[in-house]
Amino acid sequence: MQIKDGNVTYMYNSDGYTRCDITYKNRVFTGHAYCLAEDKDFQSEKTGCFIAERKAFIKKLKFMKSELVAALSPLTNFEKTLQSCKKYNPNSFEAKKLRKEIYIKRKEIQEIETAIKEEQDYLTYYIQNKDKFYKR
Repeated sequence: MQIKDGNVTYMYNSDGYTRCDITYKNRVFTGHAYCLAEDKDFQSEKTGCFIAERKAFIKKLKFMKSELVAALSPLTNFEKTLQSCKKYNPNSFEAKKLRKEIYIKRKEIQEIETAIKEEQDYLTYYIQNKDKFYKR
């Protein structure tokens, strides 16, 4: 069965394999999940789709982070080049604007790193709680 919801596509097979594709900037990030034998009778489709989606979303966040890191590098290099000039004025509008852009990029990178960590932690927590449910 295949379900498409905007930029997210879910594929679920009756054998317990689930795949989620997230499309972002003409790239596809794929997450996979395999249901355990004891999970196949209880919400296996919902569980598999959720786990696969989280894995794909983490890949998307990592890609977004790499884009920001690539955008930050030229800005910091340009700032170093400007600082080496004799006529560099750190109080000029351009210098302040450049420092603000560098600050914003670094802040966005930190926020994405935090989001990646939170997603990974939540996915681990979710899977562990599913295991606890079956051990009861």
